[in-house]
Amino acid sequence: MRKREEGRNFVLPNYLEPVRVELHGNRSAGVEGCSGILIYESGRIKIRAGKMTLCFTGSDLKLSCMDRDSLLIEGRITSLEYGR
Repeated sequence: MRKREEGRNFVLPNYLEPVRVELHGNRSAGVEGCSGILIYESGRIKIRAGKMTLCFTGSDLKLSCMDRDSLLIEGRITSLEYGR
């Protein structure tokens, strides 16, 4: 029987815009509270999230689902960097 992989939730402090990032291992990440895509490449996706930016790096990265304020990134995620 395979063990189900649990997602990890990261919620930013209240003094920042409400942004929620949910990682599912290193294969996908859901982001709620984003407001734009700044860089979209197969090795890097950088998005605007309130007053910050989130930069996902890895390989074969793609946006598999997106709506007005949320998105799903799939691929092999090797790092996530928060910036201003």
